[in-house]
This record gives sequence, structure tokens and C-alpha cells, in this order.
Amino acid sequence: SAGLTPRLATNEEIDAELARRSLAEFVRQAWVIVEPGAPLIWNWHLDIICDALERQMRGEEDFKRLLICVPPGTMKSLLVSVFAPAWQWLDNPERRKLFLANDDDLGTRDSRRTRDIITSEWYQGVLAYIASVDHAKTWALAHDQNEKVNFANTRSGFRQCRSIGSKIIGKRADDIVIDDPIDAKDVVNGSVEQVRKRLEEVA
Repeated sequence: SAGLTPRLATNEEIDAELARRSLAEFVRQAWVIVEPGAPLIWNWHLDIICDALERQMRGEEDFKRLLICVPPGTMKSLLVSVFAPAWQWLDNPERRKLFLANDDDLGTRDSRRTRDIITSEWYQGVLAYIASVDHAKTWALAHDQNEKVNFANTRSGFRQCRSIGSKIIGKRADDIVIDDPIDAKDVVNGSVEQVRKRLEEVA
């Protein structure tokens, strides 16, 4: 009897698998969705942050409480609050994440960007590829919780934004992400004691 001829993977399937396996590759492919008018200039620190985020999302013990300190404008918020949650849902759509920030506008911006990625034709293509390999990974955004700030999926995962100091008891999040808990300008204002108290409030 004639054997089955192996089918070669298409370029789109190869790209989808690479994006699934690597957060850094996911960022490279999804960049144009978030920043269509700006070129992505990759630097070594982005690889380090992506690796640390992957380890944290895998649940590695040394990375469960991850602190990332880099200068403003070096893609910390984009990696942590925009790309990483969308990437994690490719293989773990049940994950529930709560994002806290000192600025509601920034929280809304990053949540909208994550949603833009998830609803993009590119991301949906990656999801379709993953579903063809593992049907258990099939999911979509939930119709009854599909806002730009707070949204959920049909596998009970969610992404919600709250202000620093908001009550979060009962939210049942798997992960809590705190992005820029204090405005950089406020950190150095006032006496040493006032600065110390501000830092203690968000510690």
C-alpha cells in the first residue's frame, strides 16, 4: 500500500510555531500591530526581559516574584503589559491577570494594545494554527466581557486593569502585575521621609 506523503509546513505555519515558542519572536512578529509607524530596534536587554518573563510564566520558583527595573522608553511596559499576556494566552488561555498602575490612562492604553493584538488577523491566524495542532487550545474573546480595559475569553482567562490602591480581593487573579506604581517625578519630590513613605505604600 502507498504510504502517506509528509506535508511540508508553510511559511505561515513556521512563523506561527516560532511565535508560539518564543516571546521574543512573538514580539518581533506582532510589533507592526502595536507600533505600525515605528521600526523595532532590538537590543540585548529585550532578550533578557523576554527570557525572564517566559520563566515567570512557566512558574519557575526563582522568577515568581519578578522585578524589572529599566529606564523609561525601553519597552518594559510593552513587553510586560502588552505582548506577554497575549503571548501567554496562546498556550494558556485560562490564565487570569490583574494589572495595576498609577495612571489609569496608561493602563487603558496597554490593555487596548493587548486587545488589538488578540483581535488582529495575524494573531487569529496563529491561534488557528495552534488549534489545528491541539484542538483543546481553541478559544475566543468572551462577548459579555469584551471591553478595551477589561476583557475575558471563553476559557475563563481574563485581563483586568485597576488603579494602585484599588480593592482587588475577590478578583481571583493568577498573576498581579504592577507597572510604574509611582510616577517618576513624584519619587524625588519632598523630604527623604516622604519619599520613603511613598515607596513603602507600593512595596
